[in-house]
Amino acid sequence: MDDTTAFMEVSALLTGRDHFITDSADKVVFQPIADEYRRSLMAVFADKLPPLIEAYRTLASVVP
Repeated sequence: MDDTTAFMEVSALLTGRDHFITDSADKVVFQPIADEYRRSLMAVFADKLPPLIEAYRTLASVVP
């Protein structure tokens, strides 16, 4: 899973809005926006965002 996809999925969990994850047409539209948000947040939270995304990747890879 790439950084943008992981960021989008974390964002969906945190906001409760998952239409941009579940609808492939929306995902195409929102992916560049999510990538820009991720880059902007990295500029401010460079020490906190990567561990959050990595923790999500770890949890998302586990089958419940």
